[in-house]
Amino acid sequence: MVRSSSRFATPHISARSSFTLSFTPLCGPTGRTSLRSFYTSVLAYPPNEKQSFRSRERSAALTRMRLTAVSSLLAAAAFLGLAGCDEPTDPRVCTAIAVDALVVTVVDASSGQRICDAKVVALDGSFSEDLRPFGSGQDCTYSGPTERAGVYAIRATKVGYETVTMNGVRVTRDECHVIPVMVTIQLKKG
Repeated sequence: MVRSSSRFATPHISARSSFTLSFTPLCGPTGRTSLRSFYTSVLAYPPNEKQSFRSRERSAALTRMRLTAVSSLLAAAAFLGLAGCDEPTDPRVCTAIAVDALVVTVVDASSGQRICDAKVVALDGSFSEDLRPFGSGQDCTYSGPTERAGVYAIRATKVGYETVTMNGVRVTRDECHVIPVMVTIQLKKG
């Protein structure tokens, strides 16, 4: 018998040797507690003192069979349930770093070689900032603005090349930092 109330599974065993698979969250303190109490209740199945030796042997054999089946169900449920944990249960801890909104690579359209001495500007309404170049050769990129979400137009210029503007580059943020967007701009010789 399978009951479903959520997409996360925790197997439960009833006293009548039938298994019930109900769905409860495995994420967070509630899920960890329910798994722990479930497994403890199966392992701590108390023998009846008034049972005969044979009856206790059958109970022990039945409990071993249950544990084998339950272990398999528990492993599958833990894998499926924990794999679906979308949100962390603990408060998020933000890092003390500054994140640039844009990481831009400028390349020559015909050769594919990176251009390390271009001028790259990020524009958002009345906001304008020259992006900082980093590295040289195959590692050169341009980045900025720092910790600023927005919808940008990115303009790349270099002497001997046509100016290219890429519009509508959206940068969002989470509760800590902006989420950087990587962009490649191809410049044609002109």
